[in-house]
Amino acid sequence: MKIKYVVISLMVVSLLTFSGVVTGLETTGSVSIGASPLTSPKQICVSNRELIVDGVNTLGLRDSNYAFTGEQINFNVTVRDPNGMLALGGLKVKVGTIKEVLCKPTSNIPTCDGLGSFNILTDRSYRCILTVEPLWGLSTKLNFVAYDSNFNEFEGTYQETWDFNPSISMSVTTSNGFPIVFEPAKPGEWATSTNKIVIKNTAEAGVNLWTWIAGNNTGLWDPSGAGVCPTTNVLAWHVGAEGVVRSSPPSTDTGVAFQAVSGTLSTPWTWMSVYDENAGCGLLTGCYGGKPIPTSVSYENVLTNGGTEEVQFKIHYPVPCIGSYTQGMIIIIAKAI
Repeated sequence: MKIKYVVISLMVVSLLTFSGVVTGLETTGSVSIGASPLTSPKQICVSNRELIVDGVNTLGLRDSNYAFTGEQINFNVTVRDPNGMLALGGLKVKVGTIKEVLCKPTSNIPTCDGLGSFNILTDRSYRCILTVEPLWGLSTKLNFVAYDSNFNEFEGTYQETWDFNPSISMSVTTSNGFPIVFEPAKPGEWATSTNKIVIKNTAEAGVNLWTWIAGNNTGLWDPSGAGVCPTTNVLAWHVGAEGVVRSSPPSTDTGVAFQAVSGTLSTPWTWMSVYDENAGCGLLTGCYGGKPIPTSVSYENVLTNGGTEEVQFKIHYPVPCIGSYTQGMIIIIAKAI
């Protein structure tokens, strides 16, 4: 008997399980959510500052931040609060631990380095005016402090260091350590000094100086009383009306002239003047009758801190001029810029 093989195929059915919303039904779920943004820090930017002395802004002539009693420092400041300018309550400047100065709102400052253009939504501008007081000293910290609308202060990152009321000093010597003397010359001739005055600015805190020069009394005089130059025993600092010193053609003026030497610069010769303690001392004018000692710096008679300048002299003797004129004094006047 022939056996037949029967193959029986079995179908295996997998049962799949579904999850989710059953057709025709709905369900919901919820999860709590919250956020607490950090308070954005206020930004303080000084866009401009002025140092007013006798009505003149002298900050550009000062190589460092220094000021003296009675001088006025003006700051134009913009404060930015990313939380909105309505959150700003004010601005003040702390002068070390000595004083707090309130700033007044001012018109919007268009731009400020570090902040860019003014933003009416976040920014406010202020003007801070400090008048230097006698007790303020060297290395004083100025901290700009902003307030929020609840008068809570936020100390900004902006700070400046100022030197208040630094001491003023200079040294005045001669190039060889001896009094000023002149080469031999006859009446009617010119005689140049064989040495020079050397002036050095030794003031504190980088203070620059204006310098002037004058002669004391009415001129050089002969203590013996026997001199005749041309009619008395006094050799006047200057006799004549010439505005400049002329030696060629020969000058008709007589007296003592000076020339400033600063580095490689030699200034024109200038007739000496007489010291006058009642004449007053202006920033950009004469000082107690003295004339400016020119240098290569702007405003001509600026002696920078640590710098030196030399002054040489020459005499045009009148005719006659006989005697020994050994008594006289040259005065150097200096004032802080």
